[in-house]
Parts: sequence; structure tokens; C-alpha cells
Amino acid sequence: MYVQKKGSGPIVDGRVDLFALVNVMKQVVYTLNENGEVVDDSPSWREFTGQAVGGYLGLGWLGAVHPDDREHFDRCWNTLLDTKTEGQYEYRLWHRSGEWRWVLERSSPYHDEVGVVVGWIGVIIDISERKRTEELLAKTTKEAVQRAVEVESIYRQAPIGLGMFDRDLRCVRVSETLSRMNGASIESHIGRTLEEIYPAGSVELGPIYRHVLRTGDSSAPIELTDQVTSDDGTLVSRHFIGQAYPLRGADDSIIGVGAIWEDISDKKRAEETQKLLNMELIHRTKNLIAVVQSVAARSLVSDQTIEQARRSLLRRLEAISRAYASLTETNWQGAPLDKIIVRESEEHQGAISFGGPPVVLNASAAQTFALVIHELATNAAKHGALSVPKGRVSIRWRIDDGEDGRRFKLCWQEHDGPKVVAPKRTGFGHTLLRRMMNDGDGYIADADYATDGLIYSLDVALEVMLAKSQDDGLFQARNKAA
Repeated sequence: MYVQKKGSGPIVDGRVDLFALVNVMKQVVYTLNENGEVVDDSPSWREFTGQAVGGYLGLGWLGAVHPDDREHFDRCWNTLLDTKTEGQYEYRLWHRSGEWRWVLERSSPYHDEVGVVVGWIGVIIDISERKRTEELLAKTTKEAVQRAVEVESIYRQAPIGLGMFDRDLRCVRVSETLSRMNGASIESHIGRTLEEIYPAGSVELGPIYRHVLRTGDSSAPIELTDQVTSDDGTLVSRHFIGQAYPLRGADDSIIGVGAIWEDISDKKRAEETQKLLNMELIHRTKNLIAVVQSVAARSLVSDQTIEQARRSLLRRLEAISRAYASLTETNWQGAPLDKIIVRESEEHQGAISFGGPPVVLNASAAQTFALVIHELATNAAKHGALSVPKGRVSIRWRIDDGEDGRRFKLCWQEHDGPKVVAPKRTGFGHTLLRRMMNDGDGYIADADYATDGLIYSLDVALEVMLAKSQDDGLFQARNKAA
């Protein structure tokens, strides 16, 4: 039983002197009457809040409660008054230092001899440090969770391979991308050593990872090449570039090795393709220059005037240009023979008919055939069937099986033109038509100046004509296969 009796100490006549007890406690301790009003001075309350005695007597003490916490505080306190039971609650209380401090208050009723509540005694403990610790912990936990979510997202979605190994070089974490690079599931990586995961590359990677563990320095960029079997059973090269770096613990000690890997196979293939394209471009440029030089040299050596030779040269170069256009349309995979004929006979539409099985010529043959058709059409327009309105030209070709392999045979035949007379001089066109590829590689070219129309025939091994055959340029010597 508590009694409100003043004395020189907390114990008087064997009973507790409440006022003395309040004054010796370090916490804020207060007493209230049965209605929750302050009727006595509380030095510990004054010391904490800075309120004067006149400011907190009665219900004035409620002014020290934070405005935002008043509704919660009133609800808790009214519940205690109604139920006359003890309880505790947290809120912010004004501190004499000029700040709001979080406190934990515990209030309990005390009774008279017959059990009637005659007042309340409460203890207020400053829990600001605990609150700050809790807030910091909550913030830190939230940030840690967020970082974990971010890391998990990176490991799931990053386009590069990520891996972590402990000091024994056993895998403790691996991203989905790296697991796909290694051709195994994420689960099958965990707990396995580097040698077990990647036997082929561990010989090179093991010393590098151990050097990182020993020195704490990140490695230089690492390039690896691997061979895998594709779906069709062929071996395919894969290229990777990566780097190893130390993993550090909270005390900055090295606890493992992290690895970043990128599959650069496509980049390597692109580089190789670009290299091949550059070499092919150089080859084609040299070939074109050789063709132009040959055509120019033979066009200018004749009894023509300079102007005539210039026009002839330009027309021949245009024929070569049209052949290049056909090749470009197929990305230099070959030029269809019928398309070359169409382009070279465009100004004689209706007078030239052609037909034969589909044949796609390689670059060298395409250039040559463009010049051949051009020269034949030019000669026919000057002296043959195309020089008269009723004249006609028929171009036919076929593929025959011979003793020495398949052969391509073409025939140019003129009809309804003027009487044919064999040329007395040998110009470039005549030279081209007579010795076109007749250099020991199985080509046979023949011109029959029949009186009823020129017949030009060509017989050539099919393999040296088709696309993807060796492109060694016009007028270049061709060697027979051994």
C-alpha cells in the first residue's frame, strides 16, 4: 500500500514514503490523482521536460506530449482510467534540451485500504537511443533486403555471366547466364569446384583465381576459347572474355573470388567475317583493276580513232559494271546468267531470245560473259542481224555430261541479217570471242561466220563457271586440277 506521507527517507515506519522514492529514482516518476491530474511536484518531471510546477499541475502536463501523438496517447490513457488497470505505451515527450524524445511510460493505479483507486503512479523511461537503433536497424534491414533483391535480379537477368567462389574455389553463387555458358543448371554448380565445373578451362583459370585470393588484386582480362558440339554434330568454337576479382568480408579479409564472363563468340565471328570481307574486297578490287587494264589496253590498240576507242572502252566498262550490279544483288554469291543476258541486251529488246537451265556464274565468269554478250550484241548491231529491222538473235545453253565431267554449252545464233563476212582485222572483240578462256582449262570457243548468220559457240567445264568457284579474274591463267 502506498501512502502519501512526507518524511526524511523512502521508508518511514516500515512503509514506503512515495515522495522520497520518486526523488531518488533516475527515471521520470510522477503521481496523479484518481482523475489523472497532477497534484504534487515531480522534480524528475521538471528535470526532463523543463516545465515549471505551475505548467504541469492538473492536466497541464499533457502539453509536453507531441501533438502528433496526442490522439494515441489520449486513447491509451482513457482506457487506463476506464478500466483502472495498469498499462504501457510509447510516445514522444518534449525534452528540456529542445527536442522531442521517445519515451516508454508505464502507469499503474494504487488503492486505499478498501481497494478503491485513489491515484496513479507512473514511470517514464527515455528510449530515444533504442528507437534510433531500431530505426537504423530497420533502415539497414530494408536497404539490405533491397540490395539482395537487386543482386538477385542482376543474377537472373544480367546478359553477362557472374559467379562467386569461396577460398577453396567451390562455387557459392552463379548467374543464369553463366550457367548457360557452362551448359549446366545453377543447382549443379553450387558446391562444386572450378575443376569439376569447367575441366577444360580450370588449368588456366585455377592459377589466376588463386593469385587473386593470395594478392587481393583483380586479374587482367582473360580470354578463353572452347569447342562445343553443335546440334548437327560439328565442332563450334566459342570465345569468352572475363575477369576475376577478390570478394571481401566485413573485416576486409578476402573470402573468395568473383568472376565476370562475357560470351564474345558473335563478336569474334563478326571480326573474322570482316577480315574475310576485307580480303575479298582487296581481291575483287585487284581483279577489277586487272579487268579494266586489260580491256583498256586492248580497246586502245586498233585502227580506231581516239573517239571511237573511247566510246568502245566506255561501253565495255559499262558491261562490266552491269555484271557487278548483278553480283551485288546476290551479295556476291553469284550472278544468274539470264540476268546478265537481259542487262546486256536491253537496248535490243524483242530482237534477242534466250533460254536454258538456271546457271549462276561466279564473279569471274559473270564479268567475262557480260563482255562476251556485249561484244556479240555490238558486232551484231554494227554488221550482223541486229543491224536490220527483221534481224533476230537466239541464245541457247544447256548442260551435258561428258567423259571429263559436266560441261556448259552456249550457242549464239543470228538470223535474217545481212550476208556475213569474216572480219579482216583482229580487234578486242574478236580476240575476246576467239580466245576467251582458251588457255588450257577446257574452254572451247568457236565463231562460224556462216552466210546466213554468225554462230558463236562456247563449250566449258561447268565447275569453273559456277558460283563459289575460284574467282581468279578475267584473262588469268587457270591451272588444271592434279
